[in-house]
Amino acid sequence: MNGLCSSGTNGTGCVCNEGFTGLYCETKRDYSMIISLSVIIPSVVLISLGIFLYLFCGRKPVIDISILPEEIRWYFDTERILTESGWVEDKGFIYKNVMEDKKYLKRLTSLMTLLDGGTLEWQCAYVIFNQNLQNNFLGYRNVTLSRHNDSPYLFKKNYPQKEQRDWVMEQYKNLVGRYEWNVNLELPILPVIHGTSEKVAKSICSTGFASLSSLDAGFYGKGIYTTSSCLYALPYYATKTKPTILICLVTPGNVYPVIENATESSGLMGKVIQNGFQSHFVITAKSGKIAIDRDQKFYDEFVMPTESQLVPIYMISMEKSYLDELISEFKREIPH
Repeated sequence: MNGLCSSGTNGTGCVCNEGFTGLYCETKRDYSMIISLSVIIPSVVLISLGIFLYLFCGRKPVIDISILPEEIRWYFDTERILTESGWVEDKGFIYKNVMEDKKYLKRLTSLMTLLDGGTLEWQCAYVIFNQNLQNNFLGYRNVTLSRHNDSPYLFKKNYPQKEQRDWVMEQYKNLVGRYEWNVNLELPILPVIHGTSEKVAKSICSTGFASLSSLDAGFYGKGIYTTSSCLYALPYYATKTKPTILICLVTPGNVYPVIENATESSGLMGKVIQNGFQSHFVITAKSGKIAIDRDQKFYDEFVMPTESQLVPIYMISMEKSYLDELISEFKREIPH
């Protein structure tokens, strides 16, 4: 008998010894499931609570995201994120493995094709959500839109060597038109590529591009460099030990069409963004120099002076062995 029964052995009034249960104290208690649940359930609750607090403690959007196009609003939708599983909290941001959700994978695959990266191979990809950086991005758009509505003349459109610059602007407009969400947007939003190492990419996802904007003098102006082509960005990430690309949304604002070579005395190397404009846009050859032959394949570079103009939405770890075969084709001097 594994206990004490007050009325014989019929189980009436039995008090079982520790570790036993049942009508006659005949069953040994199994604590393994209790222990497992006691560990797992609090862990799940804590993770869910952490993400809830991350999303709703002092990080409300600064403007109504309902005014954004549906395709863009999807990346800012906290209510959607709260209904989904698979989100993981990191330092300053949360992320989700794209490979674990078919709708995320489809969305990213379509975007990579438009960004000249449909043939690239990647190891893993994560969708990124950083409420603070999103607030900054939305706030910048809000201020810029207000300035444009109040004082349209501030958005300078005149510049010297008009014919050459008009061709550059034509390519910019073609790029804007590639994304249907820009049809009714007064201030276009574009997805762009920033290639770097995994360590730097995580830092950007956490705290933004602040440190880069002060370091990159650049051939076509001082600021944060991005491009609409994953292939053109190869020299920036292919040689890294852990090559990584960030897909960011960017608000270029009033774009200055660059036609000056970096080596010319009139070049913009290391210079601030032209007065009256919010970014530089340049059309380049594969070599990174100003595109001369308009019949050849050309690429582009954006230069943004303000980190609030960009917000990361995907971080993708690339397959390095595959990149080694491509880098020679796009090898060129890049600023450090």
